[in-house]
Amino acid sequence: MGYLAMGSGGETWNGICEPPWLRTVADVPNMGTYAGGGFFPDAQTLRSNDVWHYDRSLSEFSKSKKFPFSIERMKSGGEVFPILSHRLERDGWKREGDFGKDQEISLKHSSYSTLCLYDPGWSWQPTSEHPVLRMFYRGYLVHGYTFEFVLDRSNLLDAEVDWATWDAKGDLLVARNGAIERYSLSALKSGSPDFFLDLENLTPPTKDKCLQH
Repeated sequence: MGYLAMGSGGETWNGICEPPWLRTVADVPNMGTYAGGGFFPDAQTLRSNDVWHYDRSLSEFSKSKKFPFSIERMKSGGEVFPILSHRLERDGWKREGDFGKDQEISLKHSSYSTLCLYDPGWSWQPTSEHPVLRMFYRGYLVHGYTFEFVLDRSNLLDAEVDWATWDAKGDLLVARNGAIERYSLSALKSGSPDFFLDLENLTPPTKDKCLQH
């Protein structure tokens, strides 16, 4: 997994880790929170979204024997949002038109916020049996980039949904209020998930348990 991280002193780095562990097996310094992370267009390639800070990039680890894939530096110029655009296209989402216009707004708990007007969004229908799943960019709000999800002919996805997507099996995965829900096509008809796991009340492991691992 490639990701951008920030330390307690405000320093940032772009790194690669092997989940479930977040300690990096390769990392380079990053310039603030500008850029960072990356995506896998396929199993053999990681495209790293890092800027050339101190002449460093994760692509310098491309020939390392640590990784069963090559590493390329993205040509995004350091932009963060294109990572998501590339991932959506890879997974099956279709962009329905140009982005809407961003309008700067004032929110009580945010120093900078924008509202995206008239975004046509993305759509994804894995098969003709599946309803169309739609995703709309609503702006940069209190919690950062904000999206709204709509499932055609259904009111299943409300304003509390943080993310929704089709998985490799054609089931709908939904993240909502700290919980994960999975819906097969039959579950979509009944409105009851096949699987539900509430992660909201998880507590960090004790120091002793961390040392054991």
